[in-house]
Amino acid sequence: MKAAKVFMTSMLVISSASMAFAADIELRITGATAFRASSHQAIVNLITPATLEVAYVGSSLNGAGRAIFRGTSVANSSDTLTIKTSWSGSIRGIQSVASGGTVNPVTDWLANANLTGTPGIYQLATPISVPLTPVLPAHAALADNSQGETPYNHVNDSIYADLDGGPVGATPFVWVKGTHADATKQARLNLLTNITSQQAQLVLKNGAPFSFFSDTPSDSTYRVYALGRNVDSGTRLAAFAETFLDSLATFSASGIAQYQATVSGNRITGITLWTPSSNGYSSGGTLATALSNQVTSSENFFLVSYLSLNDAATLPNVTFNTTTGEFTPTNPALPFPILTFNGSAHTYSAVREGRYSFWNFEYFLYNGNILTPGEQGVVDELITEITTNTASVAGLKLDENFRVIRAAAGLYITD
Repeated sequence: MKAAKVFMTSMLVISSASMAFAADIELRITGATAFRASSHQAIVNLITPATLEVAYVGSSLNGAGRAIFRGTSVANSSDTLTIKTSWSGSIRGIQSVASGGTVNPVTDWLANANLTGTPGIYQLATPISVPLTPVLPAHAALADNSQGETPYNHVNDSIYADLDGGPVGATPFVWVKGTHADATKQARLNLLTNITSQQAQLVLKNGAPFSFFSDTPSDSTYRVYALGRNVDSGTRLAAFAETFLDSLATFSASGIAQYQATVSGNRITGITLWTPSSNGYSSGGTLATALSNQVTSSENFFLVSYLSLNDAATLPNVTFNTTTGEFTPTNPALPFPILTFNGSAHTYSAVREGRYSFWNFEYFLYNGNILTPGEQGVVDELITEITTNTASVAGLKLDENFRVIRAAAGLYITD
């Protein structure tokens, strides 16, 4: 009897210990739209497939602006993970996390009620019928740049904590062009296949005559303007750094002329200069959708822009090789929107070997001082998963084949 009592007591202790270690952990992540595909895949990989439920807003999970994931942790079957994402740009993400949510708080986390309890991946109809989660601070941010490349750090302003974390991958970008509905004008636009840093700077400041690209004086009839991202965007930071625009222009609208397309049907009927308060599109996906429309035949302007790889791959007549990073026309007879940059075409090997410079490191940033042990554990798992496996979904892994380094976007590349 004594032995039986000891056995039963031991089992009760073990059971109680197991219950004590069980946890329901919620993690909220914001930041770079350019790297969301890698981030979302990493989150999926942390959850046991049979228990995984995902609800998202967007055309696909990889392109979703907001998502909520829930299920049992692969690493610890006693833990239930709820991970929410809301992507608003690298710079805004750093501001939000470093300030503890007092600056640029995330206000549109998806509520738990969007999940039904049935495993699966579901696209939510918009507008969202279930109320959003009350404003809660983000725990972490993915960013196309380091915190030091922004003004939002403790050295410049004590409201911002110095964040933990570091590079988890590399994020390349490409310059792209739109199309024109007028056949004669499109024939001229077909001559634009490359853009240099100097040309891009001129376009971003006030537009440029097309003769600067075609070397034909009569093409000054046409002007080239830029659609671009807003001041919250790390893609914008990288684009401006590569075109020698100063940091003030990156974080404000000072001296910048970026435009918003006016779209009617499948035509761009005009462009409007962004107001200083916004100064660009809030996501690369929205920008790519706008640029996918043709400029109406009566207009005498052409459009260019800068995009992440996954957003550029959504443009018309683009085939993207996810193994090599090469862009090719789906139909060689039709206009091809991807431009070379300073004479170099984007491929993964071109980035790794230093021939293609329009890229920056991708950072996973968080404030370790405010995380619970459970939250820190999930953060560590995500960093490992992205670094080891999923960085290549939206960019490049920092493995033995990645042979170059740089201190910040736009700076010298060395080996």
